[in-house]
Amino acid sequence: MMEPQKSAKEKEDVRHFYDQVGWQLEDGEHYQNAHYEDLRPVAQDYIHRCHLRVNRHLKPAGKFLLDAGSGPIQYPEYLTYSEHYQYRVCADISIVALKEARKRTGAKGLMVVADVSNLPFKQDAFDGAVSLHTFHHLSLDDQARAYDETYRVLSPGSSAVVVNGWSESPLMKRWGWVPRLLNGLRGLRNRLLGKQPQPAAAKPAVQEPASPVGTYT
Repeated sequence: MMEPQKSAKEKEDVRHFYDQVGWQLEDGEHYQNAHYEDLRPVAQDYIHRCHLRVNRHLKPAGKFLLDAGSGPIQYPEYLTYSEHYQYRVCADISIVALKEARKRTGAKGLMVVADVSNLPFKQDAFDGAVSLHTFHHLSLDDQARAYDETYRVLSPGSSAVVVNGWSESPLMKRWGWVPRLLNGLRGLRNRLLGKQPQPAAAKPAVQEPASPVGTYT
């Protein structure tokens, strides 16, 4: 069982990272967090289809869709999850993420600063829920609470899709140095040959609504 003070400190560290680094636009197109994602052109179609696959497991329509740990909704495919819902409720610990998400959701978006392991919503409030690459930031105890909370706020017969990472992989802890070494050697080779690194493929931009409307709590 993790001590409450340690759990709170970890969440504050996550909030600080995403406010100050992760959700800052680096070049007008990409967030700093994109350094942790596969943006190679060869992977684009696969990533696109993976994002859309979430729709298979959600109710096709409803009033409220919960996006637990929404981030800035940085992929256009993410918007399809709430396409036929009246509102998309974005809950995130980062106010910077919510400001960016507001630009993309317009009047449909309701923004709530919240801890996904302690959601401030009543039971059975949502017709669907998604949480993408968020729970792995939490301790194991808080991850269990986040799953319980997501289930608690779902209306009967509704479903949630949670994409969680395997952040404590012993295999990657042991062998993670290999890709780092290869990347370093590749960079050294390019410098010796006078080659410039190719920029990562840009994400498709989402048009910002003229007058975005949202609710912050």
